[in-house]
Amino acid sequence: MVRPLIDFIHVDRLPWEEGYYPSATEPFRYQIVSEDPDTGEQTLVVELPAGWRADEDGWFDVDDEIFLLSGDLTLNGERLTKYSYQFLPAGQLRRGVHSERGTRLLQFRTASAHFTAAASNGPQFDPQRAIGPLNLRTIPYERPQTPNFPAGAGRKTLRLDPASGDGFWIIAMLPHWISPYTEVHTFSEENYVLEGEIETSIGVMTPGTYLHHPPGAVHGPMRSRPGCLIITRASGPFHTDFARVLGEYGFPEEV
Repeated sequence: MVRPLIDFIHVDRLPWEEGYYPSATEPFRYQIVSEDPDTGEQTLVVELPAGWRADEDGWFDVDDEIFLLSGDLTLNGERLTKYSYQFLPAGQLRRGVHSERGTRLLQFRTASAHFTAAASNGPQFDPQRAIGPLNLRTIPYERPQTPNFPAGAGRKTLRLDPASGDGFWIIAMLPHWISPYTEVHTFSEENYVLEGEIETSIGVMTPGTYLHHPPGAVHGPMRSRPGCLIITRASGPFHTDFARVLGEYGFPEEV
């Protein structure tokens, strides 16, 4: 079983739940954006209030990716700010977690095939898998790596696993960017709009909107009149097929 198709939702419409972290000064709140009922993998929006802190060391048995949407977060002695990213493999200790001004972040939790919990000296993890913290402003743009990707876009890659095809990157589209194609992926795809807007045959995605396409889900065409900045997170071997099939997938008015 895979996560269900979500095309698309605005996360502000999702209910909030209260969460607790070991030794934390107070609870935090979170929204479940998407999840796999079989594996327990989740995509969350998490909010920590100003002054929140947890001084006790802790670790998780899942891989964690975090991307800050606003505010600040200090983790393992490193300070993250808006549009910072970090990949924390399962078993990696989290030390001295706190937020001075409060923060809102995306958190992606994935079961890890690399984790070994049974060890005399504590949890084991591969430190070479750890990434960051990185900040978007320091990452150079590159050409999109998808063959035949329509012109007028650039990509900033934050994580790419050559073995599994898993990755996390940012795509920026110039104003009036357009993809007149439908497309199908061999991988699971998540998108989150950071800035601007992108229009699909379903509607207009604005900042704070999220979608999930399971492998094989047909979507498109797409366009962005003002330009946009979006997160793409892929899970699985990376391949995209484009087709010039507008028909029922077309926009409600002429492109």
